[in-house]
Amino acid sequence: MKYIKKLSFIIITLLLNSCGDNTTTPITKDVSRIGIDNGSPIYKMYSTDLYSPGATVYFDDNTSATVTDKVNWALSDFTMLYLSKDLTVLPLVNEGNSTLSISYKSFKGIEDSLSVEIIGLDSNTSWDIISDINTTGQTLVLKAEGNFTDGNNSKTIIQNISWTSSDTTVASISTATITDNTKSINTTYTQYTLKTLIAGDVNITATLKFNDMNASLTKHFTIY
Repeated sequence: MKYIKKLSFIIITLLLNSCGDNTTTPITKDVSRIGIDNGSPIYKMYSTDLYSPGATVYFDDNTSATVTDKVNWALSDFTMLYLSKDLTVLPLVNEGNSTLSISYKSFKGIEDSLSVEIIGLDSNTSWDIISDINTTGQTLVLKAEGNFTDGNNSKTIIQNISWTSSDTTVASISTATITDNTKSINTTYTQYTLKTLIAGDVNITATLKFNDMNASLTKHFTIY
């Protein structure tokens, strides 16, 4: 009986030692830095566009990981830019700048920042409606183009623009939310579509609205 007890103790001891030998200690990586993906201290964006920033964390073993939705994002001036919950940056002014910064969890000193410069229209009259409206039964996306202060001319205006029709019996305007999934983070904008219904005269007005600039442009169209 004593022999059996002694043998049992030896077996249990061996099992415990075996389990201890197979236990692996979790390996943790040390964060060396984080960065906003554009890599430049200045990011230039147009006042009528959106910006979808990204963030990357870099570890001390020369590996990295995308942490766009895991870092804390902040803006230095919310009167210049709006930062949505899906991490989309929308200009609120025609021209200006704000600092976009990120920090990573509770790591002190692990942060990065980027100066966002807004490039605006060079004047309130430097844009035009380019849609061609002339016949009944047309369905077309309303478009406007503008000239910007960096010399980029005839650039399509996507954001901060709205459209109205003076006579909805002649030409009606509908809206749809369009998702742009060509970037790392999907962004949305409002698309205005016009449909000509009957022959007649109609005025189509495009309005740009910013905190520092409001401008409207009206064109007269005769529908045949």
